[in-house]
Amino acid sequence: MDNKSYLENKAQEALNSLDGIQRADPGPFFYTRLKARMERSKRSVWENISGIISKPAITVFGLLLIVLLNTVAALNNEAAYNSTLTNQGEMAFVDEYAQVNSFFYDIENVQP
Repeated sequence: MDNKSYLENKAQEALNSLDGIQRADPGPFFYTRLKARMERSKRSVWENISGIISKPAITVFGLLLIVLLNTVAALNNEAAYNSTLTNQGEMAFVDEYAQVNSFFYDIENVQP
């Protein structure tokens, strides 16, 4: 079976790739820094803030709040645009009506 030998060759290649593996070593003074940080009891303000913000519930709430505010702003902007168009249409009607009325009822206009 050609498929079986192919799989055996791939498995053997994977096992051979692990031959040169070595143990991972931490950077210099890692244990000293780790011990100092563990002994420090007081957390800084930025550590407290990052601890609160990094919680998934707060992150999801913040993203939903941003989406909600953007939606409200978009809808409010559309309503203001429609209101402006309505006001412009009403003003055009008022201007036209004012011109017609001033033409017919102008006392100074003596021409028939």
